[in-house]
Amino acid sequence: MSDCEIYHYPNIMRKILEQFLEFKVKNSLPTYSNFNNIKLVLCGNNPSRNDELAIGTLLNVCNILSHKASRNPDEILKAAKFLMTKIKNADELHFNTMKE
Repeated sequence: MSDCEIYHYPNIMRKILEQFLEFKVKNSLPTYSNFNNIKLVLCGNNPSRNDELAIGTLLNVCNILSHKASRNPDEILKAAKFLMTKIKNADELHFNTMKE
């Protein structure tokens, strides 16, 4: 990733997550206080421990790394892949519409 991508991706990911949540639940804030709603929307009723850890990383990227000067490109990329995979699994029509 370029320096520009590393800088902007966390904010873009936050916006994508927020917009997706708006379609699914009342509280669409992509924050730790909304962890259970996010977990339900992205992972359904039986999330794995790895899913829960990945959601924590995703929220860290979206909320903390989007405001820090130093960023971890590997963590950003991993969180972005997790987010897009979970959106696709949760609602493939929504995912395909986002791609267009």
